[in-house]
Amino acid sequence: MGAPHCASPLLAEDDSPTHREPMVSAPWRRPEVAVALVFSLCVVLTLLGRSLTGHAWQTQRTSASAAAVGATQRQQQQRPAGLPAPQAAASKVGVVGSIEEWQQSPGSVYRTPQSACSLHPDGVVAPAPRPPPAAPPFLFDLRQEVLPSKRRTCSHCPTADDGCTLEALPQLCCGVCQFEHRFCYSHYPGRNLSEQAAAQFAAAGHRLQARRGLDFSPCELFQRIRGRTLWLLGDSQTWHFYYALECFLREFAPSLRRTDPLPSRRLVDLLTLAELKRCYKPYPVPPVCLELAQGTRVCVVRVDYARELQEVVLPTLRQHSPGFQQDLVVMNAGLHYYEDVMCTDDDCQVLGPDSKYVRELRRLARWRARNRASLPQTVWMDTPPQHFPGTGYWTGSFRAKSCEPLAAWQRGEATARAGGTWNAAAARLVPRLADAHLATWEASVGLWDSHMPGECTHWCQPGAYQIWLYLLNGVLRDHALGNPAAVQQQRQRQ
Repeated sequence: MGAPHCASPLLAEDDSPTHREPMVSAPWRRPEVAVALVFSLCVVLTLLGRSLTGHAWQTQRTSASAAAVGATQRQQQQRPAGLPAPQAAASKVGVVGSIEEWQQSPGSVYRTPQSACSLHPDGVVAPAPRPPPAAPPFLFDLRQEVLPSKRRTCSHCPTADDGCTLEALPQLCCGVCQFEHRFCYSHYPGRNLSEQAAAQFAAAGHRLQARRGLDFSPCELFQRIRGRTLWLLGDSQTWHFYYALECFLREFAPSLRRTDPLPSRRLVDLLTLAELKRCYKPYPVPPVCLELAQGTRVCVVRVDYARELQEVVLPTLRQHSPGFQQDLVVMNAGLHYYEDVMCTDDDCQVLGPDSKYVRELRRLARWRARNRASLPQTVWMDTPPQHFPGTGYWTGSFRAKSCEPLAAWQRGEATARAGGTWNAAAARLVPRLADAHLATWEASVGLWDSHMPGECTHWCQPGAYQIWLYLLNGVLRDHALGNPAAVQQQRQRQ
């Protein structure tokens, strides 16, 4: 479309005597005003014509650009979750040493400030320089001088002078790396229980500090879950396992304030299925999360029964948690089915098919099979051992003056060697319940002397829960769950 032709303004004036009007009536009838108006109109039409002429070209250019952007987005969506786009070959990747800098420059190498591992933008993990032989592995290093302070973690939390007038359990807010002050060195000073647990695990063939020349670092575990939510679903043992998980990954958290897993209070309440008593008052235990960098989270939901996993927790997350299908789930149920346990002397029987536990696991397995296409990759975790006097199992009294080695395990009884009554009963169903199995029983059964004082179920930290974390990383690696993590070979000392 061409621009309109305009005649000279001097020739546009109508000088016919028959149409000439007196020039005293209206301003636009004066010759000089009329000329100016006609000229302005011509200019407007000229510009409009040029605009219309280039419109088709501009539309084609915009469409081509949008198509290119769409293709790029589709390519990025086809990459494994959590992995950034490849860097240009000629670009030089910088190194940053704080989570704030890394968020501003996600294409750089992040070198963690404490564990000193490095995570490259392509998912390659470089372990930290080999520490001195006497230094504890970072996984087991919970000394107060290396942990975030209570002020940093808990300054935003409500307080009460008597501890009995709080609206919520203190540990729900306070907080990351606080462990409810269940530190082994505080409760058992001088006994080196954490060091013994690590040594016992190493004696079984595991190398916490240099596994086959590689170090297990927070960078490796973060890379495996990068861009996803790692959900821990289970009872109080799973909750304390979560404490170890979030503290281990603290260097990837922009803030140490926990958050709700779902945006609606109604949905959070729906996932609140358990309660604890404090000062003779019941307190609900809602789910919590720790937000990590690059769209990554770790979350825990307290759930004691397989029926609640099937009827409430998994359906709620599947429907209301965005991207749930791309997440990772570790789940367990077992200890709260204590009424099913049948023991003679020190030997306990495997639960039969008609037991409440097995019936609920079968229903959960059938539900998972029907909904498999919309569920994330899942790991089934062992029910951990207890070390109460006698059979080892809890028999109605939570308190115990002392814990004992599991006699049935020491004698080589079949049920104990199969993982105890709950794990032996669940064994045939595990392939239908999950994509992989986190076997924690054997790694924990010997830790009878590092439970919290006065009970024989939960352990002090660091200890069993850190070992489970090491084992979980191995399960994710060996079963190709989550993202790949290429761990560089540790250089040998000269």
